[in-house]
Amino acid sequence: MKKSKIKFLGKSAKKQIQKEIKTNLITHLEDFAKKFNQDSKKFAKAIKKGSDRLSKKISKQLKIDQSIILQVADQTNTNQGSNPASGKRLRTNQPQVQKPTRGNSPQRSVAKVPAIQTTSPDKLVTAKATPVRKRRISKEKENVV
Repeated sequence: MKKSKIKFLGKSAKKQIQKEIKTNLITHLEDFAKKFNQDSKKFAKAIKKGSDRLSKKISKQLKIDQSIILQVADQTNTNQGSNPASGKRLRTNQPQVQKPTRGNSPQRSVAKVPAIQTTSPDKLVTAKATPVRKRRISKEKENVV
């Protein structure tokens, strides 16, 4: 297994443990507070904040053994292989869409304008219509009449 995969599994395990610690702290502290008739919203909010901070501190100090992570990952991989409904999806025959590259990128459409006659009849000038940029008009200029 790649080192990055092991690192990812370790982080996800720590996050899961942190969530479990937080929920356990909240439930136990709220039960304890109810015994002393302290069920206000402010008190519940303080309990949630405190338990969140404490769970972060505790999870930082945790050290997870890599051999355990590898065993758990191997068990989940073998379980996914036996059940065809879980795991990776099977590819279906769908038409592939070509990604735009420099060679086949869509071109801007330019409106064609008929040729304009100049003073000399032998020279024709063609003009390209380009989109006009909208200019921002400040409020002061609008009010001036």
